[in-house]
Amino acid sequence: MKPIQELRGSTLPVFVILLILLVVQIGWFFVNLTTWMDESLYLYKSSAMFGHGLKLYSEELPGWYTPLYFVVLGGWQELFGYGLASGRALSIFLYLGGIGILFSVAKTFNSSRLTPWVIPALIVITPSITALHVSATQFAFVNLQMALLIWVLFVWKNAGFRWWVAGALMGTIAMTRPNMILVAPLLPLLFVWLKGWTGWKPVLQFVVSWIVVDAIIVSIFGYGALWNMIRAFPGADFVSNISGLSGKPGVGATSHGDIGLKAPSWAAQSPENMGGSHIYFFKGFLWPYLVIVAINVAGLIKWKADRFAPSLAVGFSIVFMWSALIHFYATQTYCKNCAHAYMNYSIFLGLLGAGGHSSFIVNWLRDGLLNRNPRVVTTALAVVCWVALAWLPGGSYRKWSAPSMSTVVREVASRLDECLPEQAHVLALGTGPLLVQAIHKSGRTVSPMTINYMFSIQELVDPVAKFSPDVQSKIKARGLWTMQLMKEWLENDFQYVLYRKSAVIHKATLKEYFNSRELYAGVYLATRISLSESSQSSISNTR
Repeated sequence: MKPIQELRGSTLPVFVILLILLVVQIGWFFVNLTTWMDESLYLYKSSAMFGHGLKLYSEELPGWYTPLYFVVLGGWQELFGYGLASGRALSIFLYLGGIGILFSVAKTFNSSRLTPWVIPALIVITPSITALHVSATQFAFVNLQMALLIWVLFVWKNAGFRWWVAGALMGTIAMTRPNMILVAPLLPLLFVWLKGWTGWKPVLQFVVSWIVVDAIIVSIFGYGALWNMIRAFPGADFVSNISGLSGKPGVGATSHGDIGLKAPSWAAQSPENMGGSHIYFFKGFLWPYLVIVAINVAGLIKWKADRFAPSLAVGFSIVFMWSALIHFYATQTYCKNCAHAYMNYSIFLGLLGAGGHSSFIVNWLRDGLLNRNPRVVTTALAVVCWVALAWLPGGSYRKWSAPSMSTVVREVASRLDECLPEQAHVLALGTGPLLVQAIHKSGRTVSPMTINYMFSIQELVDPVAKFSPDVQSKIKARGLWTMQLMKEWLENDFQYVLYRKSAVIHKATLKEYFNSRELYAGVYLATRISLSESSQSSISNTR
């Protein structure tokens, strides 16, 4: 709490106002934030491990992500209840913890009493940060770990354990969000840049601790955890082959009978993929985060004027810009508009960089205003107006707002309670996250292989292709599916199907084997005809 105690004069009231605005913003997004497939994936699969006892990375519960966030979110839901509200409450808790750690790190700059409240100020005027960190996804957890790693390296005084703990944190970060392997190791390099080289012992401690932590996690969860950590990097095909996770190099979907369809990967970039990327560079990278980017860029420009002297703030700015750019580049392979969300994996670094440059920026603005420098005034007004646009109808954050989503989930879940047995196993068809969350909220079991952001209900292969049982098994173990598999599910494996009218499904097969009824606002529940005829009385008793 020392940074708050150091605030004097008019600074403390401003700090309090910013905290109030931040709390209001968090509350607004908690209630009104739209939902998407990632939230459904994390909420259901984490609870499936704990509540349903399913094994992650099995055909029962295939997974495309590393395991740690599933463990944290699943354990939290066991303690505090299942559903979107519980998952978002966890994210808020982690988010506030991360911001608190940033305050502690901000003391190391010793540049200005403004620094402690620059961070909440930037967060408040950048609503996309809170929107993503309130969601029941990895952002808050990843950035809390990143904040802890930064604190251990640059604030913690225990030199004897610093590198052991930093390596352990690196291991957990890698098993939470593998793309951070390209970012987090730059922080120890920043430490060396500032403090100087102290020999190979810290490097050995860092690497050994990292390997031990990840080895323990792999021993618990199996090769699936390892493969998901490295699948976007060189060597993933080799590990995939020796672990038996796929028959040929690739990730498990099929093409002409061969398991050879590559997963989207930053390494698979080509010029034609970049078409239209400039649009998402401005809409997803610059617009919503303009002030943070601008301050970091200004700090780097000043660094040149300072003859490139070592600086912690400059180091954070460099790592921030590197992280932001590689994440932008990666998203253009498979999800162009994800650049907006992926910026948040870098944002704590950007906040610290901007905080470190705050004294320079404030002095620049003050001198410019006092001297009636029109360029400074114009620049400041342009930045403020640009950010204000994000709050207007059609602005960058508006797409995250959908207050009716939680209502739909509650209503569908309530109707499922009325018309399904408690132990019902339901196949959700369609990429809409509402279906999975409604089944999850009602306490029923949803088919895990249909919960996959990149591959759910997308026609990845030739619809008429036929595959051997062995190939089908590998496809299912990947959490993928084929049209052939879906038809088999409908014909043999499922008694209940939840779908939306616009879903891409085997409509002919569904009509042949199931009776459908509308539950709520275009959401349909299909019940197997044989079941409805032979067990009509038992179903009626559950209504």
